[in-house]
Amino acid sequence: MMEPAFSFGPSGGEMTASVSLYRWEILRKPPPLSKGDRIAVVSVAGVVDQRQMEAGMKVVEELGWIPVAWEGCFDEVDGYAGTDARRADRLLSAWEDPSVQGIWCSRGGYGSMRMLPHIDFDRLRLRPKMLMGFSDITALHAAIYRHCRMVTFHGPMITTLPETTDEARRWMQAMLSGAKDQTLSIASAVILHPGKVVGPLFVGNLATLCHLQGTPYAPNLDGHILILEDIGESWHRVDRMFVQLHLSGMLKRVGGILLGSFRDCGAFPERILRAAEEIGGALDIPVAAGLPVGHQEDNRTLPNGILGEWDSEARSLRLLETATAV
Repeated sequence: MMEPAFSFGPSGGEMTASVSLYRWEILRKPPPLSKGDRIAVVSVAGVVDQRQMEAGMKVVEELGWIPVAWEGCFDEVDGYAGTDARRADRLLSAWEDPSVQGIWCSRGGYGSMRMLPHIDFDRLRLRPKMLMGFSDITALHAAIYRHCRMVTFHGPMITTLPETTDEARRWMQAMLSGAKDQTLSIASAVILHPGKVVGPLFVGNLATLCHLQGTPYAPNLDGHILILEDIGESWHRVDRMFVQLHLSGMLKRVGGILLGSFRDCGAFPERILRAAEEIGGALDIPVAAGLPVGHQEDNRTLPNGILGEWDSEARSLRLLETATAV
């Protein structure tokens, strides 16, 4: 165990490493995907490279689904794929199209958060549908989870699919098709604070989650197993973001923290681990690093809101229910 540079203070005895505080709430699950289902590829953030997107759509076809480039995919307005309102309108039009069974975000970058005020969440709630993406798409995952209590999928973008490993693709295909009893074993996981915890998953980008704090789109993480990733942030910025989430109270009743990829986040990766370990010690919750999640080739898809179990002794994350409606 690494010695903390400072102490976050006592946790008040509200959480132990083997106790879950999640609350049972109605969770809306999308239908499973079948071969031949139509997938709308929607641009909700930055400008998309057409060749990269076409390469990703070929992978979707290989997986047995039919990708459809949605209206305005290649628009360019001030560095975004259209105005905030237009991008929100495209998302809603794809969501409400009865011929579309799923929505796959073309890329991230930045822009998803800007369009949140333009989204009618009541309309989304009426038709649970598969939504896939990560990084900047965390803003959509969080907002939909808070306002719709709906499962969405943290996984590869269309533009990152070509570089995703075959194993990650098979894992994703099984999950979206309604697989049961999926377990992610991570022999190389670094255990920062041991323990076993059961709770709903929430997976997202650390910086985006920080930026949502204090807005009406931030998720309630009570009792959740929080899985975080990021890219291109220096170690002290990552440390600052962890401290911010802790001091804001967002992590006060979280059940556990697992770290995915923190690619290109400075020359001192041990400082990132130390920051997470300090929080685990302060809250007395399981904390581990090394999950195959985020900006890397082995980017495993995980469902937000689904009940999971993290076991540090087994070094495994087990999904305790299907991610789709049966």
